[in-house]
Amino acid sequence: MNLPAAIARLGPWLVALAPAWFVYDSLVTQLDVPGYIAMPIAAGVELTGVAGFDTVLHLQAWNAAKRKTDPAAPVLLALLPVGVYLVSGVVLTAVLKQNPVLALFFVLAAAGYGTIAIQTDQSRREAEAKQAKIERRKNRQAALERSLNKKRSTKSGHSTNERSPDFDELLATVHELSKYSDVSEFNQANVQEWTGKKRTTAYAVLRYGEKMGVIQRVGRGKFINVEDETNEILG
Repeated sequence: MNLPAAIARLGPWLVALAPAWFVYDSLVTQLDVPGYIAMPIAAGVELTGVAGFDTVLHLQAWNAAKRKTDPAAPVLLALLPVGVYLVSGVVLTAVLKQNPVLALFFVLAAAGYGTIAIQTDQSRREAEAKQAKIERRKNRQAALERSLNKKRSTKSGHSTNERSPDFDELLATVHELSKYSDVSEFNQANVQEWTGKKRTTAYAVLRYGEKMGVIQRVGRGKFINVEDETNEILG
C-alpha cells in the first residue's frame, strides 16, 4: 500500500480521537463516571458510528445485487444506529458541557466513519470481483481440459504422455485473453504478452494447441481459436 493510500485509510480513524475524548471527559467530569468505565463507553460510542455506516452500505449493496425472490435488507432500520450515535454524542458532549461547538466534532466523525465504510465496501467489491475472475478462469480451464480430452479421444495417434498440464493452462489463458483482445488473429508475440512466457515457450504453446486442435494456423505465424472449441470453452 502506498503512502497516499495509507493516509486515506488512517485519516478517518484519527478523526474519531477528538469525539471519543470529549465523551470520555464529559462522562468523568459531568456525570462522575469512573474512568475505567467511561473509557469503554467512549470507545463503544465511536465504534457504533463505524458499524452503523458500514451496515448501511452493506445492506444497500445487498439490495442492489439481490434477486427478485430474495428478501430486501432493512436499510432504513440500519440508519437507526447512525442516528443514535449522532444524538448520543451530541448529548454527552455539547449538551452536558453547554458548548455547541463540540457537536461539530461528531459531524466530522460521521464524515470519517462514512469514508471508512465506503472504503470497506469497495474492498469487498474488489475482493468479490477478484474471486469471480479466479472462478471464471478455473471454469474455462476445466472446460478446455474437457475439450482437449474430447479431441484426444476422437483422434488416433495421441497417447496420454502427449498431454501437458502446463500447456493446457497456458492455452486456457490464450483462449481467454484473445477473446477480449482487439486482434482477430494472434501470433507468437501476442502469446508472449498474454502469458508472460519466453519466445520459445510461446512457440511451443502454439504448436501444442495446433496439435490438440484447439487453435488453427491461418497464415505465416498467424493463428485463430477453433470456433467450435472456443464456443465450448466459453459457453
